[in-house]
Amino acid sequence: MNIKSIPVLDDFAPLPPCLRRKFIAAFLLSLSLTARAAPPPAKVDLTEVPLEELMYNFQVQSVYGASKHEQKLSEAPSSVTIVDGEEIDLYGHRNFAEVLESVRSLYVSNDRNYSYLGVRGFNRPGDYSSRILVLVNGHRVNENVLDSVLIGYEFPLDIDLIQRVEVIRGPSSSIYGNNAFFGVINVITKDAQALDGIKISSSYGSFDAVNTRLTYGKTFKNDLRVVVSGSYYNSPGPHSLYYPEYNTPTNQVHGGITNDTDYERYYKAFTSVFYHDFTIEASLSSRKKGIPTGSYGTIFNDRAAETTDRFAWVDVKYDHDFGDGWHVLGRASYDAYNYDGNYPLLSDTGTRFIYSDYAYGKALSSELQVTKRLFDRHTFTIGTEFKDNLKQDQGNRDNAPVPSAPYSDHRTTRNNGIYGQAEISVFKNLLVNAGIRWDHFGSFGNTTNPRVAVIYNPSETTTVKALYGRAFKAPNAYELYYSGPNNKGNRMLKPETISTYELVLEQALSKRLTFLTSVFSYEIKDLINQTLDNADGLLIYQNSDRVTAKGAEVELNGRIGGNVRGRISYTYQHTEDEMTHQDLSNSPRHLAKASVSIPLLKDKLFSSFEVLYTSRAGTLAGQYAPGHCLANLTIFSRNILSHTDASISLYNLFDTTYRYPGAGEHLQDTIEQDGRTFRAKVTVRF
Repeated sequence: MNIKSIPVLDDFAPLPPCLRRKFIAAFLLSLSLTARAAPPPAKVDLTEVPLEELMYNFQVQSVYGASKHEQKLSEAPSSVTIVDGEEIDLYGHRNFAEVLESVRSLYVSNDRNYSYLGVRGFNRPGDYSSRILVLVNGHRVNENVLDSVLIGYEFPLDIDLIQRVEVIRGPSSSIYGNNAFFGVINVITKDAQALDGIKISSSYGSFDAVNTRLTYGKTFKNDLRVVVSGSYYNSPGPHSLYYPEYNTPTNQVHGGITNDTDYERYYKAFTSVFYHDFTIEASLSSRKKGIPTGSYGTIFNDRAAETTDRFAWVDVKYDHDFGDGWHVLGRASYDAYNYDGNYPLLSDTGTRFIYSDYAYGKALSSELQVTKRLFDRHTFTIGTEFKDNLKQDQGNRDNAPVPSAPYSDHRTTRNNGIYGQAEISVFKNLLVNAGIRWDHFGSFGNTTNPRVAVIYNPSETTTVKALYGRAFKAPNAYELYYSGPNNKGNRMLKPETISTYELVLEQALSKRLTFLTSVFSYEIKDLINQTLDNADGLLIYQNSDRVTAKGAEVELNGRIGGNVRGRISYTYQHTEDEMTHQDLSNSPRHLAKASVSIPLLKDKLFSSFEVLYTSRAGTLAGQYAPGHCLANLTIFSRNILSHTDASISLYNLFDTTYRYPGAGEHLQDTIEQDGRTFRAKVTVRF
């Protein structure tokens, strides 16, 4: 496929000068250092090559989450990106959102309370990233009240426990059901063999942010493998933030300055026990975040404004290969999620009181999957899932001088699904992957969603994929039922659906260097969208008209000259409302990302630099959050001191001022983010 032939719309514009300058500087720097660091070709003693290098050179990259079984990337029925744990270390990513922001076609926004994930031009205000399914070792971590995914520091897993992240684009309801709308992200944790002992990690960063972690991993002689980890984080946040919306002649509050209200702290614990075919995993996390923006009409500059999210799960899995191509996976899990929000308000008489709302969810889930490999060429999968939402409670209360009647809603629902998938090798170089799933929900009934992929390999180094899929997102309990002083539920909501078409070319330029390009289009029907009801001024979710999108992506990824690794990508995306022909808000048309990691001292010291560009994005007020370039730099050392890793990172290196669009609950149309920050980190292994 000729890159010049990729269709884009007429309003495509060249990348801005700031982006060009930073990209050119990054890659001139990488070429310069590579030329100095790379020795002439010589015979290689494999016993002296680092384990990570051996794995990269000799292991065919595979993905599990695309089809619920291990397969080569070239055979996956989707466009996939793999981010490994080494990359997370090299680039100094502090949380899950930063990992995802480095990936092609993904972008992140933040309202100083939560981080939100955008995919291929879609990141709606009022949506809590419910249109992407996130798994940890195959376990669903979207909670069952808002279907939200917590991706910032609120993500329930410590970032240092991640072995790899599989980003699987495209609708995947054909095997996963609800929420696999734009794709699936499967996080695979480090096992006992990878950890092999005790690790103690500590970091200190801007705003007096402190993070400590203790992890233990051990493999015993009887094949028992144990992982136990706990971490704690505390940040007072910036001492002061300025919001001009609170410094106007008609709205003068504390001069627009809020002090010590952007605090954040969490604790997380995770354990995994593996014995032969059985795995038991458990996770517990709690995160509290101050809200500095005065959202929902709360008292500005009041430290009592905060949210708390607690998440816990226990997952038991049986995974056995019976031989002769038969494989069985069974799992059962219990999940609990608690959200509490405290919002200080003023009564009509000027008395301060606390308005509180909550969402409490509990669920039991089970799955049984059987896979059969036939003639070592064809793979067939059938499975069934069942989910019993034991609790989907929501409510609010206040301690006003004249308390309002508390709102309390209690729900128990069930849903189940049956799915099947066939991977048929028509010819040696032609694979057809087709799947379909039927789901039943008590709130609206049945839905059926297919997926088809035709995968052609004209040569050993070239893969062409033609992909089609349909997916759905069911209206969640929050959208259907929650009522408060600023919003109300809508029990008439229907599920929204998406149909996606995509053409992908993957080309291996060498054993270490790959090129990818894709074009895609999708159409969303009955979009569940948060709007303002003019009759009463309350926010409400409604099924709006169609949304369409078209886009293209290119990416170059790999290693050169030994341990020099890098990735450069560009995404064009145009998403609009078909009725108004207006671009969706919070939908930048251009995303460009570049990263390079260079060994300064062989296998010991690395310099890693990344540049992230996001073009302007529309706001709810019809304005724009300006486009921005962010650059991050990390110096990472491995074993310079025995059994010790250390790093220092600078984020937003050039101290760029940038903003994200606000949502309906904000007085601010755009919300400014942090300037230059830093983090220093040390990890010791025993």
